[in-house]
Amino acid sequence: MFCKKCGAEIKDGAKFCPSCGAPVAAAPTGTTGGSQPNQQQSYQQQPYQQQPYQQQPYQQQPYQQQPYRQTPPQNNDSHGLAVGSLVCGIVGLVCVFFGTFAFIGTIAAVVGLVLASMAKSRGNTEGIRQAGFILSLIAVIITAITFIACLACVGSIASLAGGLGNLGNYS
Repeated sequence: MFCKKCGAEIKDGAKFCPSCGAPVAAAPTGTTGGSQPNQQQSYQQQPYQQQPYQQQPYQQQPYQQQPYRQTPPQNNDSHGLAVGSLVCGIVGLVCVFFGTFAFIGTIAAVVGLVLASMAKSRGNTEGIRQAGFILSLIAVIITAITFIACLACVGSIASLAGGLGNLGNYS
């Protein structure tokens, strides 16, 4: 016999399909292979009966004090300073690598350092502030190294040019 709902094979005598769980219509008894339609068995669901609410007597639990953890106060102003520090650090670091914008990058990096220190003085301990401080500091360091390298290059070119100018005097 096969399930009329899903088509799975059902063992004789089973009341439900093992595949989909649909009830199996019982074959009519006393028939000799006639073509009577299978009728599904109907069932009635019992109505749900809600139990009446019984109020339990109030039992006071012993008071257990939670350990006191002091967290530093975070206000929106210090969070804004931290975000500003991060933005200035990113702008400073990006601008440092573009020759004509290096001056703007240096200013942005210094502003980022100032914003990070202001946020820290107001009790901000977020990672955003720390990231802004680090990026701004890296931008300032790269700017300083680049500035020193440029001065060294200009100085060596000037001394080389001066040395070449003196060569003409000795001939």
